[in-house]
Amino acid sequence: MTIPTVPAFDPSTQGARVLVQDVLGGTVLDVSVPPGPYLVGLGSGWKTTGSGWQYRNRPGLQGITKIAVRRAGSNPGLLTVSVTGKDGNFPVTPPQVPVRFTLVMEGTLGVHGQCGEATFGGPTLSSCSLSGTLTTLKCK
Repeated sequence: MTIPTVPAFDPSTQGARVLVQDVLGGTVLDVSVPPGPYLVGLGSGWKTTGSGWQYRNRPGLQGITKIAVRRAGSNPGLLTVSVTGKDGNFPVTPPQVPVRFTLVMEGTLGVHGQCGEATFGGPTLSSCSLSGTLTTLKCK
């Protein structure tokens, strides 16, 4: 995703929001990830890395255990994002695919347009699959 770089963004101080919606616009997941440094004792928080930021939550925040945000190439606003969840409640069935992911990089509202959206399982990003047991949804 490409986001504006003004004002400067830093999810470790602003937090982020992950929204996943099904094909009908129903909410599968809507989680606000708080800002703050990684605290070893709690097993959660943000770390700044050489290429971006990483959020970890060992127990899981509504099932979200990791978010990796990396700068992609020389354009400072071009980012690659990976969100990992486990043991959460993400109700989606085959008729509900494609799913749309929205990531807000400046808190929960994205008032400066620092957010991105991708539809997986649609015509452009078609690598989204639900396991045969309907327990795992993988989108790339």
